Amino acid sequence: MSEIDFENYKGCIDIPDSRDITAEEIWLLTATTYPESILYANTPILNQGSIGACTIFGLSGATFESTYLDAVENGGVYNQPYDPWWFWWKAKERWASDSNGWSLQGALQLAVDLGIIAWYVRLAAPGQLTVDLLARTLAKKRLIYTGSAKWNWWVIGRTGIYEDGIKSAGHAYCLPWYKPKNGIARNSWTENWGNKWHFDFPEERFGSLYSTYIILDPSDVDKMKDVRNVRAQSYNQKSLEKKIWTGDRPNDIASDSEIRIMLGRAVDVMWARSRQYWATTFEDKILRGKWIVSIWNEKDWKKNATDRELAVMFTRAVKRDPKASEITLTRFQVSAVIGRDFL
Repeated sequence: MSEIDFENYKGCIDIPDSRDITAEEIWLLTATTYPESILYANTPILNQGSIGACTIFGLSGATFESTYLDAVENGGVYNQPYDPWWFWWKAKERWASDSNGWSLQGALQLAVDLGIIAWYVRLAAPGQLTVDLLARTLAKKRLIYTGSAKWNWWVIGRTGIYEDGIKSAGHAYCLPWYKPKNGIARNSWTENWGNKWHFDFPEERFGSLYSTYIILDPSDVDKMKDVRNVRAQSYNQKSLEKKIWTGDRPNDIASDSEIRIMLGRAVDVMWARSRQYWATTFEDKILRGKWIVSIWNEKDWKKNATDRELAVMFTRAVKRDPKASEITLTRFQVSAVIGRDFL
């Protein structure tokens, strides 16, 4: 990328919230000792050029290293599992932008949906990462994905050391390396930038990071399912206590009218509301800025939403799929989402 590209680059800000499952919840950070430093830099250099695909290329860097480590551990041969540009093309189907980028969590969820990664958890909220957390995670051979805003591109490119800037210019990358008092980030702008495409991230600058996420191995998935099931049951219990539904036939697919009634009870709106009302409600309550998904066509926005339109918009928001047209959510799933996002 040229300097003018650095100046005009725009990234997407990560918005963490209570729905993020953490590393502690799946008992991942059990390592108490670790080497003085660790470097995972076995896979080819990636180059996103001047396209705002950093969330995809940063995640791909972490994914490729994770795949390499898994292959070595199991006596196999590493083969790059996919083309990052294909991944970016898939991201643009979910409203990622060449000029404005995309969110970290949108990229992570898409990677899960495509089967690229087993799953992910949050390691630390903004300002809470430490070298100890970084070291314990890498010692478990789990790769870390994150990003930051307000870089000083010229200083970092020249010195290979992170420096805050004034103008917001978000960027995403992975952290595959640590050494005393430093994390090391892997960039996706070829080896001619920074320290052969890496740059030091001093611990005193960790407050500039967005949330940090761990790429999970398949061996972690059962723990993840257990946590998600426990959470879903607790969310459902909230809905039952608020009499959102009776709990009958939880595995039945919810009908359009059942979704409307349950939502109406949750937001205390039992009469018809406009398409825009429900679209805005779902964007605010369910999507929460984590990713941008168009859940309606914005036509006739004052027109009252039919039960079908409401149910489709709700399904699209829950599944983060702007093309979903069939209602596939069970009564239990609708109840759990309402308990999580509306109560």
